[in-house]
Amino acid sequence: MAKDSITPGTTLEKSLAIERDNLSLELGELKKASSNVIELKNERDELQERVVNSERELEQLRRENQALKDTSNQDWFLYGGILSIF
Repeated sequence: MAKDSITPGTTLEKSLAIERDNLSLELGELKKASSNVIELKNERDELQERVVNSERELEQLRRENQALKDTSNQDWFLYGGILSIF
């Protein structure tokens, strides 16, 4: 019975076609939005990894800097001791 009421060119058919087109557009927009979300998540993960690596590198450089300062202080102490001997 419902099939009889949907005949080509009727208002109902046109209405359903418009609704189908609208839903197709909405689906396309949702797919695009979800792909953007995935891209943003991947970019966020990459940036977080870069931050962690940068923090590790900074900590390593701080340790090396401190070691160089300690070595420099030891050198000056050694030079002072040698000078006091002479």
